[in-house]
Amino acid sequence: MTRTDAGAAEEQFLLYELSLSIGQTLDPHITCRAFLNVLASRQHLDSASIWWRDPSATNELFLLESIPDDSIRTDRLPLSHPFWQHTCNGKIRFFTAKDDEFASLAVESDKHCGAYALFPLNEQGVLVLRLVSSVTFSPNMLGQFRGVAHRLAIAIQGGMAHARLQQSETETHQATLLLAEEKRRSQHFDAQIENAHSQLQSLIHSLPDLVWLKDPEGRYLACNNRFGHFFGAREIDIVGKTDYDFVDEELANFFRQQDQLAIANGRSTANEEWISFADDGHSELLETIKTPMFGASGQLIGVLGIGHDITERKQAEETLRTTEERSRHLASMLRLMCDNVPDMIWAKGLDKRYLFANKAICEQLLNAANIKEPLGRTDMFFAQRERDKHQDNPDWHTFGELCQDSDAITLERGEPLVFEEYGNVKGRFVCLEVHKSPFFDANGEVIGTVGSARDITDRKKIEAELELHRQHLEELVEQRTTALLETEAKASHILQSSADGLYGVDAEGRITFVNPAACTMLGYRSEEAIGRNAHQLFHHSRPGGSPYLNEECPAREALLTGREIRIDNEVYWHSDGHAVPVMYAVHPTHKNGEISGAVVSFVDISEQRAAAEARERALTAAEHLARVKSEFLANMSHEIRTPLNGVLGFAQIGSRNFRDAEKTLNAFRKIITSGNQLLGVVNDVLDFSKIEAGKLRIAQTETLLHEAIDNALDLVRDRAVAKGLELRLEKAPDLPTSCISDPLRVGQVLLNLLSNAVKFTDVGTVTLTTCRVGEKLVFRVTDTGIGMDAEQLDDIFAPFLQADGSSTRRFGGTGLGFTISKRILELMGGDIRVESQSGIGSFFEFCLPYIKPEKLLKTQAGIDQGDSVRLGKPLSGLSILVAEDDPINQMVLEHNLLEEGASIVVVGNGQDAVERVLSDGAAAYDLVLMDVQMPEMDGYEAARRIREFAPDLPIVGQTAHVLGDEQERCIASGMVRYIPKPIDPDALLKILLQVVSPRHNR
Repeated sequence: MTRTDAGAAEEQFLLYELSLSIGQTLDPHITCRAFLNVLASRQHLDSASIWWRDPSATNELFLLESIPDDSIRTDRLPLSHPFWQHTCNGKIRFFTAKDDEFASLAVESDKHCGAYALFPLNEQGVLVLRLVSSVTFSPNMLGQFRGVAHRLAIAIQGGMAHARLQQSETETHQATLLLAEEKRRSQHFDAQIENAHSQLQSLIHSLPDLVWLKDPEGRYLACNNRFGHFFGAREIDIVGKTDYDFVDEELANFFRQQDQLAIANGRSTANEEWISFADDGHSELLETIKTPMFGASGQLIGVLGIGHDITERKQAEETLRTTEERSRHLASMLRLMCDNVPDMIWAKGLDKRYLFANKAICEQLLNAANIKEPLGRTDMFFAQRERDKHQDNPDWHTFGELCQDSDAITLERGEPLVFEEYGNVKGRFVCLEVHKSPFFDANGEVIGTVGSARDITDRKKIEAELELHRQHLEELVEQRTTALLETEAKASHILQSSADGLYGVDAEGRITFVNPAACTMLGYRSEEAIGRNAHQLFHHSRPGGSPYLNEECPAREALLTGREIRIDNEVYWHSDGHAVPVMYAVHPTHKNGEISGAVVSFVDISEQRAAAEARERALTAAEHLARVKSEFLANMSHEIRTPLNGVLGFAQIGSRNFRDAEKTLNAFRKIITSGNQLLGVVNDVLDFSKIEAGKLRIAQTETLLHEAIDNALDLVRDRAVAKGLELRLEKAPDLPTSCISDPLRVGQVLLNLLSNAVKFTDVGTVTLTTCRVGEKLVFRVTDTGIGMDAEQLDDIFAPFLQADGSSTRRFGGTGLGFTISKRILELMGGDIRVESQSGIGSFFEFCLPYIKPEKLLKTQAGIDQGDSVRLGKPLSGLSILVAEDDPINQMVLEHNLLEEGASIVVVGNGQDAVERVLSDGAAAYDLVLMDVQMPEMDGYEAARRIREFAPDLPIVGQTAHVLGDEQERCIASGMVRYIPKPIDPDALLKILLQVVSPRHNR
């Protein structure tokens, strides 16, 4: 059970009052009544009672006291009753209505009862509490309450002992008066007195408190064992003596004064005093009660003293006081800390009313008079108050209106969250970074929210400026990195591919790098050579075998002088011990003006001819590569100029015959065909560039295999039919309907293989076979075309190469298709292989990993793709702002959008687009079509500016940049979609409908 500080203090106060109620009188009934009244005043009790074991009836409990008086139906209970059976082992027990024994506990009148609490009283009785609700005692309370119950039991035992003592004294007095008349009964009465005295002695000696009895002169008449520990003596040694015989005179005088005060008052007196026990030296704080004792005739017998240990109670009271002071101090320090930090800090209840607000939020946000004013009020109270004061400025204070939902989101999520909230405060736009968390009480219940906020308005402005600088810096870094990588790649390629042995040494002659050729010629692995002294490793002896001192080595001289040297006839020593004749050259390197080492190149001159032949072959290969690149450039020129000639030629034909509708339509169709052919060439080159730059992205989405296959076949079917070829599809029955892959790239590879098969086949068939083998999807394209020989197969996947130059001229193409397909498949985790025979045909097979989708792709309802979107005027009623700097592109977009029913406004740069939305209002447009590359202000910056004041206005980017991460950059700037140039009208229409329709449906 979790306790609050207030609850703990209340429990301590209850225990203190209960302790005070004990020991005020020797009458057990009065003591029990006072104890129960205190307990009832502090706890929600229905009734309470104290039951005691009757010493005269060993098998019964009798009702000692109860509250209310009429709450108990009986005053006697057998020892078999659950009250006694459940507590006779000394344990505290609790019962609720859910417990099986609950019904058997009832001894009261019929009232609603929620729980019973049973507290044992020193194996002599039991305290029974009848509660309306469940028990609410904390573990700490139970521990201390057990001690209070123990003291209550002792007080009851003492009271009863006192009662029995008085009764015994009365009986003794009566026996003395009747002694003359009843001599023969005297022995019997003496035995009873002795027995009563024995019982009293046993009872007194069993008490944990100090008990003693003095005569009026201060001589001890009796004491219990506990008191004997105080003097360090037995009762027999104490009786008949005074305090002056055991303690110093000052303390004895104090004891005597307290005795005389009790006698003079004629009633009990109490005081607190620290005493030290003589037997072991420990000290206790005693609450001492001294009561004058009078005989039956009223004569003074002496003073009865009872000393009760209250050390623990006093310590608990002191601890409570210290804790309260510390709590007040911590609360004060917390308030000072919160008011001295620049961040805003607050706490709100579930009703969004402030429970706490520091100085910063009062001054910077709420404009409150002081830190107490927000308590019990909401953000809207202060927002409205500021608005009422400045009715001429509707934007004076809108923060409280704009930032209400984040409290609800925090409570709904039940976890710490971070928000960026913005609005106007005192006429100034501010942006805050806000941290909010649920506010839990000590019982773990949510009672509201706590939060802190920091003004990041200036930081946001700086970040925007830094973003512009960062973008420019990234461009510069990318340029420099590309150049550096190219240089490093060239150097690494030279080092790794060089037929000459190359190695580097530091200023001490230790090897720092070594190329494969050197390792091969000397028989060492690179890890065996690096770090070792080059001269000692393989230059340690002269050709005749005599030692070659390092000081005499020309290479060392080069390191010392910094001069380049060349040695034409020398030997290095192979790892197996044989000499390797070499010619080597040493080129010292410098760093910070000092010699840092050298690069050494060497050749095995015993194989100079082989090396010369190798260099000749390398030269031939280089010339071949130069010729291939020359042919590729010539082919690219042909591939670009051919469709470009078609575009320009038929444009001229259409221009000359514009009055002839049929010729004009035919010219436009030819222009579209040539343009698509030209776009295909450009796409091949750009895809290859993306792959080489490592920027080609592979998607992972659900792919409908039959759709990708059918689309690829549909795109080559017309060409196959035109050539009289049979186009077949052999699809295995176990081919999955869908998989996780990139549908665009799967279709691209299929289309490339099918296009090439149709291109290089004049007669026969082209067959596409698909199946699943284990966890792989297998696609095979077989043709009966011209085929390839073994040499041509070796170069089939090399870039810029086709079978030969004549095939390039005959069939066309960039020579990149197979290279791109192979690279795409590798990125997708697949592979490709090819078999071919010249004059017979070719067989291409590629595999992709099969990844089962989590769920099937659902068919989208609504507008179909393709020509179906052109029914009617799908953009009718929409207003579109077009930002495009090129006049021709403006005209194309204007024509296409007007034809689909839209109304448009055209601007020439990003700055004009921002100003137009500001002047016309965001509601004037349904969409902005934004070019990204424009003068004055580009589309990225324009999109960011528009999003600041019109966050719900959708922006679609259009760009001719396709090499970078253009889509991510567009989305990052605030655009919702992206379309590349040249723009396909159908694709543009589809995107516009997808973006605008949801917005109009809200």
